[in-house]
Amino acid sequence: MTTTSRTTRQSTNARRVFGCGVDSFLFERKYAALFQENQARLERVARRVGLTAKLRYEIGFRENPFRSREEDYLLRSVELSSVEVYLLCTCLDTLAGRPRYKPFPKWIAEQPAVTAVDAEGIASLYGRYEEEYGVGRNLRTLFRNLPDPAKDWLAANVAVQRVDLAMAAETLDSDKLVERLYRYFYDVRRNKFTHGAVSFPTPVAEEITEAAPEGWWIGLPSGADWHLSCREGLDEATILRMIIHAIGLQVLQIDLTSGLIEANLRNHCRIDALYAFVSEVHRNSALVNAWRELDHPAMGELHSYTFHVGVSLLGCDAARRMVQRYLDNTLESGLRAMTRQYLHYIDEVNGAIRDFNQDNPRPTKGQDPKERCRVINDFLQELVEKPECKSVAVWPSRTEMTNLWLVIRDPCYT
Repeated sequence: MTTTSRTTRQSTNARRVFGCGVDSFLFERKYAALFQENQARLERVARRVGLTAKLRYEIGFRENPFRSREEDYLLRSVELSSVEVYLLCTCLDTLAGRPRYKPFPKWIAEQPAVTAVDAEGIASLYGRYEEEYGVGRNLRTLFRNLPDPAKDWLAANVAVQRVDLAMAAETLDSDKLVERLYRYFYDVRRNKFTHGAVSFPTPVAEEITEAAPEGWWIGLPSGADWHLSCREGLDEATILRMIIHAIGLQVLQIDLTSGLIEANLRNHCRIDALYAFVSEVHRNSALVNAWRELDHPAMGELHSYTFHVGVSLLGCDAARRMVQRYLDNTLESGLRAMTRQYLHYIDEVNGAIRDFNQDNPRPTKGQDPKERCRVINDFLQELVEKPECKSVAVWPSRTEMTNLWLVIRDPCYT
């Protein structure tokens, strides 16, 4: 592979993380002007940010009959979400450090006239080394030097407070907030995870939203001096992605503006909604296909729910949300039209289900269970043969789903 093709591939990866809202020619010019070490650093960060998205949205687990609900909660809501935040913190480590790390023994061997071997002399030398390569000091400088638009956005959307003042309302200037953010992510999220294998419950936003709602969620005391709260529609991982984006543009020497912040947050909202839509499509397809075999022994749980509660409606919330989040370009305008057509199918199916459930309410005492099962099965067998239901059943294999994955992979159209 030639140097040119390798550089183009790397800049493409970096643009997927740092390029939303940035003119493509400006991005390529700024990227090409970087030293190779800084290009490689942005590439590594871009790959890791991409990994955290896959961890958040794509990872799955085999069913384990011996895993308790508590174990499942700890796995999904504590460990995995903590790993996502930790990996994003390591991206800050990479951006804060020098492009090439140098171990202390190698560094000290390069210092002129090093003859002191007493404790005070070694401490002095290590202090100088820490000034150049120490993670904590470099990370603090990174936070302090965030562009003003990033600091202003953080001050409007994030709060970091002492645990003993959890409910106190504090008005902080942006510099003080950023100092607390550094302390929180460095001490609570990075160091405790690295050195103590400590994972904290980490709220994950059900839906990442672009427009900041009025509500806030308040971070639970974490066992450390600080805890973080933020506006609804955000979470710690999204906040870190916004910070990483701001620092990446600094490395590229591209001025961060409020417009670029909005474009980047809009990108995260679209990716979040796209993943939710894809998952909803697959769940609906699986449910329709399960209706065809409701009497199969493997369908016992679904059969029981349908008998006692009624036929489940197909999901449509993510599809409705996605209609509003497509961009107004040729590809996504077509995807919007496709999604609206899908919603039409869902609405037709759900309308029939609502009518059936209304006419056939939950069973009462003394009602013949066999008769209710027969009525439900007859309705479902008729329903799955309707054209709208057949369309819902085959949607994961449609060409349009491939286009959705293309947008997920490359939301900045590199």
